Amino acid sequence: GVQTCALPIFAVSYDKLGFILKHDEDLEKRVLEWHGEDIEEMWVMLSSLVKNKWRQRNPKYAIEFERLGKKAMS
Repeated sequence: GVQTCALPIFAVSYDKLGFILKHDEDLEKRVLEWHGEDIEEMWVMLSSLVKNKWRQRNPKYAIEFERLGKKAMS
C-alpha cells in the first residue's frame, strides 16, 4: 500500500488542483470527467485523516481537496 508518510502529499496536491480549478468552471468540469473517479477514490480514502487528524493542526487543511472530492462524488 501507499506509505503513510506520502498521504499528505496526495492531499496537498489535490488541494492545489482544487484551488486552481475553482477559478475555471469549464476546466474543472473537464478534469472531473477525465479524472473524477480517481479524485473521488482518493478523497474517500483520505477524508477521515484530513477531517479527524490533519485539521486539528490547521482547520482549513485540504479544504479545496474536500470540495473537489465531494464534487467528484456527485
